[in-house]
Amino acid sequence: MNLSKAHSELDRLFDIFNEKLFENKLEKPIIIIQSTGKKPIYGYCSLERRWSSKDSEQECYELGISAENLARDKEGICGTLIHEMVHLMNVGLGVKDTASNYVYHNKRFKEAAEAVGLIIQKAPRIGWSVTTLGEKLTELVQSLNIDIDAFSFFRKQSFKIKVENKNKMYRYACSCGQVVHSKEQPRIRCVDCGTSFYQLEKGQRV
Repeated sequence: MNLSKAHSELDRLFDIFNEKLFENKLEKPIIIIQSTGKKPIYGYCSLERRWSSKDSEQECYELGISAENLARDKEGICGTLIHEMVHLMNVGLGVKDTASNYVYHNKRFKEAAEAVGLIIQKAPRIGWSVTTLGEKLTELVQSLNIDIDAFSFFRKQSFKIKVENKNKMYRYACSCGQVVHSKEQPRIRCVDCGTSFYQLEKGQRV
């Protein structure tokens, strides 16, 4: 048993998405499949050309799909591949779409990803990174006759990325004991005591 079929199918899908979503403007990377260990990531894209040819001066970027990711359905696998292709596009354009040691995805990534049809949600430590296919991309993926058997072999280990709860409310108080509720830290001062509001911990009383 080996992963040659999975590599071939990912390579084919890259070419299709490059044509249909990126106007064939992306450089073809070396696509690899490897374990990400305990890191809760589904894939990655290098920021520099990591591969060189012995026979020419050609150099290539590296696009990785986690071996654990292969356990997901075809929509999940394709979502990760397109996600990393967005990074590849931004690298070529000189757009910095991550921060905090290339982990936290900023709004530049969100905007570029949504422009090609992905749905992006925010997670606490990785930012605008949680990826699902939009309606049109779902229809495209379902029309491609993907060989899902190519992804029947995967590395056992599962993880879930926690999505930020947009409806979660936090409590803030000022020195004189007045309390307000907000989804984000309010930059306000109390008109009575003149102090800024600070966040209360769970169960903390004023």
